[in-house]
Amino acid sequence: AATTFRATTALSAGGPRLARVPLRVVGTDAPTAAQFYETCFAGAQAKPVSGGAAAEVVFAPASEEASPEEAKTPGFSFYLTTSEAIAPRDADKFGLLGVGVEVADAAAVDAACAAAEADGAGASGVVAAPEPWELCASMVPDEDPSKETLLTKADLADPAGLPVVCVAHDKNAGAVKTPAPKLVLCVEDLDASIEFYTRALGMRLLRKRALLPTFAAMSGFVGYSDADDGLLRSSPEGADDAGAPRIELRYLYNNDDVAPDLGLGPIVVCACPDTAAVADAAAAAGGACVERRDDGDVLVKDPDGYAIWLTSNDDPPDDVVFPAAT
Repeated sequence: AATTFRATTALSAGGPRLARVPLRVVGTDAPTAAQFYETCFAGAQAKPVSGGAAAEVVFAPASEEASPEEAKTPGFSFYLTTSEAIAPRDADKFGLLGVGVEVADAAAVDAACAAAEADGAGASGVVAAPEPWELCASMVPDEDPSKETLLTKADLADPAGLPVVCVAHDKNAGAVKTPAPKLVLCVEDLDASIEFYTRALGMRLLRKRALLPTFAAMSGFVGYSDADDGLLRSSPEGADDAGAPRIELRYLYNNDDVAPDLGLGPIVVCACPDTAAVADAAAAAGGACVERRDDGDVLVKDPDGYAIWLTSNDDPPDDVVFPAAT
């Protein structure tokens, strides 16, 4: 039987939400990966599931134990499933670029690096040590051209070798009390992708900016959040809120070779009020509707072929459907 791992972040209830990103884990097992995330990120807790055959890592509020109401709040999960070797993507194509975790401050970045270095499981470790990362002004929201954003960034690898970028907004130290997760996807046409996720899926464009001079790339951050400040929390004034999950759509300059990874399952959006309407909108926005289930759930693909599962239920479906492994 496959081994699974779910990393959950509590969010405010109500409205559509990013609920799950299924990922295949190759070269290690899910509980080992779960322990890595718990070790590296304060507020993350690994819990065994199904008698130890699976594990769950819950990102709870860092200040105190959750109330009964907060404990019932739906969350976001990386749903990792151990797998045999899968066919690699063509070397000249790009797809899943990794995951990311935003933490409270530079000290939390340093702590994550120290933990990753000491973890020693599988491929885990520090790929690039913490360093200042200066970004130019963003296009959305429209910022003063002289404005620069200073962050602290480090590149890690989890036990399966999945890239994990850890970042903190220095001038807003402490604003994010709970690690905020993201998925980083390479896209062929950034504007077309943003149009799809905002128009068809109803997400909000939280920020759009060039990543120069560090990367020859431009990114759009989308998610179900009301935050305006770019910190991507679940509410603009809720400094104690859990970090809102989001998707970073990244266009690599002079590259149009994109192919989704076989190890990436469909992104799950829960509490979608009208899945049929979203399926129609997906086709109109450059994507495609792949499947409509009798229970109302739909499977769509974005313009680059990344799959998204939409359900009106509050919880993700029990079955995780991956592309064929070979």
